[in-house]
Amino acid sequence: MMKRVLLIGACRPGHKALFELGYEIVWLMKKSSAFAVDLTLPYQSIYYYSDMSTQNIVDIVVALHNCRAFDGICTYHDDIQHLAIAISEAIDVQYGVDSRLAELAHDKYQTRQVLQAANIEQVECHLAQDEKSFDRYINQMTFPAIVKPYAGTGSSGISILYYPHQAAEALTRLKACGDDFPVLIEGYLQGREFSVEAISENGQHRIVAVTEKFIDHKTFVEMGHVVPARITDSEHQSIDDYVSRVLTALEVIQGLTHTEVILTAKGPQIIETHTRAGGDRITDLVKFSTHVDLYQLYAKQATGTKIMPLLPDTIVAEQASAVWFLCANLDDNASLQSIENVEEVRGIKYVREVKLMKEPGSRMGSFKDSFSRAAMIVAVGRDSDEALANAQRAAAMLTLKLTWSQPVIEH
Repeated sequence: MMKRVLLIGACRPGHKALFELGYEIVWLMKKSSAFAVDLTLPYQSIYYYSDMSTQNIVDIVVALHNCRAFDGICTYHDDIQHLAIAISEAIDVQYGVDSRLAELAHDKYQTRQVLQAANIEQVECHLAQDEKSFDRYINQMTFPAIVKPYAGTGSSGISILYYPHQAAEALTRLKACGDDFPVLIEGYLQGREFSVEAISENGQHRIVAVTEKFIDHKTFVEMGHVVPARITDSEHQSIDDYVSRVLTALEVIQGLTHTEVILTAKGPQIIETHTRAGGDRITDLVKFSTHVDLYQLYAKQATGTKIMPLLPDTIVAEQASAVWFLCANLDDNASLQSIENVEEVRGIKYVREVKLMKEPGSRMGSFKDSFSRAAMIVAVGRDSDEALANAQRAAAMLTLKLTWSQPVIEH
């Protein structure tokens, strides 16, 4: 009989794997996230909700489950996991993340506390609840230091401080991005940044790929990624061993994880981890390079299939793939009229995807977070250098056509 899956949330990149597996998909998402094109895709049914309590949503799913049982629950973003956990407990269908792990991955401060207790890391870290404790911790820090939101996303509100007097400006920037206390203050980790894409089963962790990340060092926004990372075998092994220890310490049992690390002079150190696949098309890069489809493995695991036997003994990158973002740092009076040369770039043989991330008429503004990026290019190459160069070259071919409005001058 066809597997029946409850899909929760509007993060769409993983849905293709569910279609390819021939699952019957019942999709539950916020009405505000709906697109008209969704109705043309092979979902068995779509249920929208808005302004409803978690319990009311759970009650609806219980009724659906009683009519015909679900075989699995899938989510592709961590901000919806609390709902998936509540539904899992109500209908007694396994979901790979429990409430303890979901909260721990969300709480960057507690993540560091657990890892320090396990003697895995010793990064200086403080959680400031108000301006008084913020000032106190700033005066205790060794510089440089990082100030960032307690539970932020999209690289929003992050600042690097080289001196204590920069703290007030960092706090102002964080609040301007819509965040507030509590605020994390951490030691600055110097080195190259990577993310580690893994899948776990029964507490056994398999590192599938290491992604090299390219960061704007002023805003900490991710500008691009390449798989496989350009590292030595010994560096790869050290990252593999370290992240496996991290996942064990956090008691990750099932499912996908995306762990961001800095490879320092003393070895890998964690930035944060997520109980989901990597965003920014990283999971696609892994598939293009290694032919390992993490979305499909996750979907199979969610419906009871043991996935470790499905992975090859040695995962080899047969080619490289990269993503690069088109960005611009503009003033608030700039609006996007169009992005030109899109079809020309889509026709290039090494380009696998061109995605426009800004609609015509969108305000551009300053480059401050992941949502400021205008377009995305995915490209492949024979090795990581070539894939990266191909993605950057294709992104440079796109042209932003802009208009400027007159600033309003108050008298």
